[in-house]
Amino acid sequence: MSRYAQQLTALQHAIIEREAADVLELIKPANAAARLAVYADGYLMRLCNAVRGDYPALQHYVGGEMFETMLQHCVQQTPSRDWDLNQYSQIFSACVAQHAQGILAHDIAAIESAIAATYWSKSCEALPADALQNLSLEALAQMTFSPRIASRLLQLNSNADDYITAFRAGAALPETLLAPHDLLVLRAHYDVKRYALEPMEYQLLSRLFNGAMFGDALEDVAELPGCDVPHLLAQLPAFCARWMAWGLWRS
Repeated sequence: MSRYAQQLTALQHAIIEREAADVLELIKPANAAARLAVYADGYLMRLCNAVRGDYPALQHYVGGEMFETMLQHCVQQTPSRDWDLNQYSQIFSACVAQHAQGILAHDIAAIESAIAATYWSKSCEALPADALQNLSLEALAQMTFSPRIASRLLQLNSNADDYITAFRAGAALPETLLAPHDLLVLRAHYDVKRYALEPMEYQLLSRLFNGAMFGDALEDVAELPGCDVPHLLAQLPAFCARWMAWGLWRS
């Protein structure tokens, strides 16, 4: 690590901890502690604001006091390590999973984190909607697909997506129904969409996202306990058609 990098690391530690004699010695002697406090206060405030703006539904669900307790703990323990402050808030969902009580809170945080992540992800061209037309089943089985960079798959244990939808619309909030819910979060032209997935559809996509050939992924899912293979095969054309319509795959 270069000397400059060491100094930056030491300064960041001093800002978070608000104490470090070796760093204070580098600051002009006139009221050095007060000068450092200016950085510390401003740094922590900006990190907190970056998180608050991306988790409005979570803040509503857990309440302001609980949200601020988790937020302060997260910021104190997790300094920013990216030049882009927009990336920082994505780490908050892991903190929520450690400190918040209740599955719905965890899932709301996971969705809002995925929304932020996809919104600020790099753009890339989508595979044309007609790219799979007239393709034989044998050729399709040998293909691999790369998801758009701005996409996330989520396997949830609650109706957190319904909660977020109702919260944003100012509608009556749904009851807390702890039912499994699979979700795709996808951005196209800075418009982030959330698509509910069937369980077998999620399982197939999770394998395709990991680089499996289409035929291998389909065989793997068909062997899962409880898989209704005739239903899966019957729904497969509809799955493929809507993935293409969503612009899920990278060109």
